[in-house]
Amino acid sequence: MKVLRRFLLPALLSAFVAGCYQVPVTGRRAMNLVDDKGTQLTGAKSLETADVAVFFTRRVSLAPDQLERFADDFSERLRPIVTPEAGMPLRIDAALEISECTIELLDFLASCEPFGSGNPQPVWMLRDVEVARETCLVGDGHLKLFVRDNAGTRASAIAFNWERPQSPEDLHGRAIDLAVTLRKHVFMGTTEVEMRVVDVRTSGG
Repeated sequence: MKVLRRFLLPALLSAFVAGCYQVPVTGRRAMNLVDDKGTQLTGAKSLETADVAVFFTRRVSLAPDQLERFADDFSERLRPIVTPEAGMPLRIDAALEISECTIELLDFLASCEPFGSGNPQPVWMLRDVEVARETCLVGDGHLKLFVRDNAGTRASAIAFNWERPQSPEDLHGRAIDLAVTLRKHVFMGTTEVEMRVVDVRTSGG
């Protein structure tokens, strides 16, 4: 029940705020959300007292034109619960050296596609890389990381929507571990390996 209240309730609240608060019941038409006593839920606040377990085996349907609004509201409601510092555990598939992040590796990984919920894209760890002073914010709040490893090999990575308290200047010269995904990026006719940051931590953490 604690898990349901912590993680499912924000979704239900978000669904209500987005105006998409119907639960389809097998063999019947969709019906409005009710609590465990069958009382109609007429406001988001009333969901706080509902027995959320009754919704666990049911599907909350979303109107397609409300999906973006639901996603934004869902993210905002989860933000205080799942913070970068106390987030969900991250699975690392393997550690790589920068020199191993090659087009040949991506060509091999292409044979494992398509990636999705049942076949997640591999997440790689780059350990103990030093952040260069060129690291900066670009675009609409994205962090462009420039790093080098102990062998002197350099690489860059992009962390979209950087919301950590550390500024680029705070990271300059620090040794960090990077969790990244890899993909091909074509720039001016040249195919390169693009690193997208999944997570970052101080080395030894």
